[in-house]
Amino acid sequence: MNVEIAGSRRGGAVRPGRTGFLPALLLVAAWLAALAVPARADVAGAVGADYYSGPSDQVTRGVLGVASVGVAGGFASLAGVRFDDNLVGAGFSVTGGAGAPLGSPSRLFRVLATRFVGDASFRAWRLKAGPFFQWGGSTLGLSFLRYVDDQSGEATGGIAELEVPVAPRWKATASGSAAAIQAGERSWSGSAGIAWTATPHVTLTAEAGVARNGSIASAAPASAGRGLRDNPVLGNLLGGGGGQGGAGAASETTPDVSATLLMGIRVPIP
Repeated sequence: MNVEIAGSRRGGAVRPGRTGFLPALLLVAAWLAALAVPARADVAGAVGADYYSGPSDQVTRGVLGVASVGVAGGFASLAGVRFDDNLVGAGFSVTGGAGAPLGSPSRLFRVLATRFVGDASFRAWRLKAGPFFQWGGSTLGLSFLRYVDDQSGEATGGIAELEVPVAPRWKATASGSAAAIQAGERSWSGSAGIAWTATPHVTLTAEAGVARNGSIASAAPASAGRGLRDNPVLGNLLGGGGGQGGAGAASETTPDVSATLLMGIRVPIP
């Protein structure tokens, strides 16, 4: 549920976080959805929650909201997450995104920028950009990612994300990443999962995988759009390399291979 780079453990149990950010986020999302937009614009939103566990015994919980407007085959989006992470503490992230068609509404070029702010001292940035393809209910995203924080964490690499329908209301998901991290080391990860549209207004997701020296492809808004692919505006606008929380400190000398788990729930609006 965050961009995580294997490293030393900070803090202990998850600390309760202030909740005032979520009502403000929902208010902003509702305001965006109510704005006057062109008649052919596609306005959509969602709220949800995620649970992530991964390298360095990391556990992150978060609630999120996202609003998006699609016009002429492109989109603009805004998302916010209130997270509680046992490595960097509680905080929030804000992601702004935009996309433009590459000759066809089924091909987009996306740029997503995220700012992470912890309740204590943690600060980080993440930039993600690359092409996104849609066909027959399936999607494929290929992205360059750059991440830097104030605790010696950094990563430069790429992410691939795939989602394919396998049955009515069911989609299979898969992602993989590779990156250069601090101290000249390498990180990679891979995962596979499922998204189930339990009702028209509730989607449940689960994804399990493995990561070496942390992961840059394990987060929520990593999956802020996951399970909403039937809506072309919200479909994976924020996918992969995500970020509910922050990163660990500098990479350890000994490679760390760990299991990852990401679970989430999404409620589309309206």
